[in-house]
Amino acid sequence: MTTSHKLLFALKSFRTIPAYIIWKTSKSKDIIYQDMCFWKEVRHMSIENEFVLYNTLLLETEAFRNVVHMRLKQGGRIGRILFRYVFPPLRTLAIGCGSVGPGLYIQHGFSTIIAAKSVGERCWINQQVTIGFEQDRQPVIGNHVRICTGAIVIGDVTVGDNAIVAAGAVVTHDIPAGEIWGGVPARFIKKVKGSSFDDQSAPDTSGQA
Repeated sequence: MTTSHKLLFALKSFRTIPAYIIWKTSKSKDIIYQDMCFWKEVRHMSIENEFVLYNTLLLETEAFRNVVHMRLKQGGRIGRILFRYVFPPLRTLAIGCGSVGPGLYIQHGFSTIIAAKSVGERCWINQQVTIGFEQDRQPVIGNHVRICTGAIVIGDVTVGDNAIVAAGAVVTHDIPAGEIWGGVPARFIKKVKGSSFDDQSAPDTSGQA
């Protein structure tokens, strides 16, 4: 980090002091910390100090603010309002789930809707993704799932643990654990090699029908 970057960071950090207090006094402080750790891991950040890490994520990644907003719904109303004032959420990202496990990572968050019945632990969701209702039925997203850019997952479907939904895929059927699915409608492509976050072989199927 350059000297000018450090100075700019320090000037902006006045906003994070109340945000830090809100986090540390929240009922959701532990799960927010787990979110932070996953973001740090995915983004290959070397920051060890939790205050600096929290500051950096809030100041540099708007999608992280939305994750914190979601977690603070379990806390006090005043804290939520104050946090929203100092760190407005990304308006093109909507998160409305019954439950979300620790470690939700959202890359960019532009034009993304996450309205699942539940989302598991350590999930990675890219931009322009829609996870939502078909009538009154919602998807269930397992643990360690990666949903790539432009994918659609709707209705009464389950995406199994460690699965990958390829870019541009439309999921209307259950996806078993540890598989890559893509296409419109989505179909089996192959097994995941190791972790869904390490396997970079999921194809872009956005042009397929």
